[in-house]
Amino acid sequence: MSLPRQVLPGQFYMITRRCTQRQFLLRPDQPTNAAFTYCLMNALRGRWENFWSSEQVCVVKLVGREAVMDKLVYTATNPVQDHLVDRAHHWPGINGLPALLAGRCLRATRPRHFFRPEGWSRRAAAVL
Repeated sequence: MSLPRQVLPGQFYMITRRCTQRQFLLRPDQPTNAAFTYCLMNALRGRWENFWSSEQVCVVKLVGREAVMDKLVYTATNPVQDHLVDRAHHWPGINGLPALLAGRCLRATRPRHFFRPEGWSRRAAAVL
């Protein structure tokens, strides 16, 4: 269980967490992008145990518009900083910056490989 955190309405927070064993489990491809946008589950890779590292979650309160924009730019440009792509828009993973700049919402559909047609998750059905 994580430690309690103060979360207030109208505030912005940057929340980061490593994947277990620092593995690259969120590789940027279409199924991962769709699943990540819809929900944070790891059934896509056939994993049923922990996905996130056991380390504490990092929560940084972002005070003011400038701090929020700074972290949005950091997140969008991180693949460039790490030399994974030449330009931020080349990153095949989730990048909400274009939607933010265009004033659009990110939309996601329910991943079929996670849920049965009646709405139960495959994992929950196995437990029942």
